[in-house]
Amino acid sequence: MCNFAPVIIEEMTQSNTIHNTNTHKVISLFSGAGGLDIGFESAGFEVAVAVEVDPSCCDTLRTNKPDMAIINKSIVDVTGQEVLDAAGLIWKRSGIIANV
Repeated sequence: MCNFAPVIIEEMTQSNTIHNTNTHKVISLFSGAGGLDIGFESAGFEVAVAVEVDPSCCDTLRTNKPDMAIINKSIVDVTGQEVLDAAGLIWKRSGIIANV
């Protein structure tokens, strides 16, 4: 289902990126092939972890973002601590959780 995404994502990430040395981290839920994540990265955010149940979408994410933490599970089977650990984050009051 997500097999076409690597080419599209590669084209989109090569331009229009805002470089920001003080990046805020995003937790991406229901990530799909990472389209919304590209928007956040283009706006200067860093996607710290993606949670996606579809294995083919996870393959697409791994191809495009080999260094990004990806949790290939249903959101109902993932704990908040597991997401934070995968992202290398600690619990704070502020942040962005995308795709909810």
